[in-house]
Amino acid sequence: MRLSRVATDADDSTAGRQLAHGFPSLKFEPELEWGFARACGARYRLASAIGYSSLCLIAALLVFYGRVWPAAGLTAVLMPAAFLGVGLTWRWSIALALAGLALYWIAALLMAPQAQAITLLFAATHAGVFLLSALLGYWRDRNARLAYLQALVINHLGERDGLTHLANARAFHRHLEATWQSCINDKALLVLLLVDIDNFRKFNDRYGLAAGDDCVRRVAGAVAAGASRPLDYCARHSGIQFAVLLANPDRLYAEDLPVRVRSAVAALAIAHPDAPNGRHVSVSVGVALTVPRTADSREAFVALAQDALREAHEAGGNCIAARESEASMVHTGMFRAEVALAAARRG
Repeated sequence: MRLSRVATDADDSTAGRQLAHGFPSLKFEPELEWGFARACGARYRLASAIGYSSLCLIAALLVFYGRVWPAAGLTAVLMPAAFLGVGLTWRWSIALALAGLALYWIAALLMAPQAQAITLLFAATHAGVFLLSALLGYWRDRNARLAYLQALVINHLGERDGLTHLANARAFHRHLEATWQSCINDKALLVLLLVDIDNFRKFNDRYGLAAGDDCVRRVAGAVAAGASRPLDYCARHSGIQFAVLLANPDRLYAEDLPVRVRSAVAALAIAHPDAPNGRHVSVSVGVALTVPRTADSREAFVALAQDALREAHEAGGNCIAARESEASMVHTGMFRAEVALAAARRG
C-alpha cells in the first residue's frame, strides 16, 4: 500500500525547499553547504583529490626519469581504489584528479612508444577504474546529502509543536541554554515572557476541544506576531502556555511587548464569557528579567517567570506581572515601575 505524503511546515524550511528543488549538481545553498561540510567531513574529499593528483604526478615523474612506467602504471591504476571508500570529490575539484591522470599518461606515451598495446591497455584500465570511482563517488555524495537533508527535516519536526507550529519546549530549552551563555559573555539583559490563556479549561468545557485547539492556534499566532525582532524566540512552553525569550532587548521594547501581546490577543475577539473581562479570550503575562551570571541558574530564571505569571493569575488575570533578579535591577532602572503601570491596565 502506498501512503500519501503529509505536508508539514518543514516543507518551508531551508532543508525542505532544497529537497523539493533537488540538487543535480550536488550543490546546496551556502548555509546548507557549510553545514553539510561541517557535519559530513566533505572537506576531506578535497584533500583526497589533492592527494590523488600528487600520486599521479609522482607516477609521471617515475615514468619520465626512471623509465619504470609499467610499475608506476600499476600503482597509478590502483590509486583510484582509495576513492571507492571515501568518494571522489565532485564538481570543479575533480579537475585536479583529471589533470593528474592526463599528466601521467602523457608521460607514459612519450616515454614508452615501443609498448603502445600495453600502454593503451593500462590507459583503458586506469580510465575504467577512474570512471567507476567517480560514479561511486557521485552516488555516495548524493546519498550523504540526501540523508543530511532528511535529518534536518526530521530534526525540524522534532522541535516543532504540531498544533501551533511554534518551537516546542525541547527546542526552547536548548535555545535558552545557548542564549543564556551568550548573555553571560556579553553581560546583556535577558527577558522571558510566559503567556497563559485565562480560564482556558472553562473555554474547553463550553465550546469543546476542536474550538479549544483553534483558540490555541490563534493565540499562538498573536503572541508570535508580537515578537518581531530577529533575536526574539517564541515557543509553546507547555499546554496553553507560551514563552517569548528576548536577548539583549531595548528597555522600551521589553516594556512594551507584554502590553502589545495582551492587546493582540484581545483584538482576536474570541468569545469567552468566563474570561476575566467577561467577554473575550484574554491572557496573563509573567515577565522575568535578569543579567545572567555564571553562578546563576537557568531553571531559577524560568521559575522566576512562572512566579510572575502566578502573580498575574492571582491578581485576577488579564494582566501583566514582572519580577527581576538582583543582577538585572542595576541595569533596568525604571522597568519595574513602568511594567507595574502596564499591569494596572485593563481592556
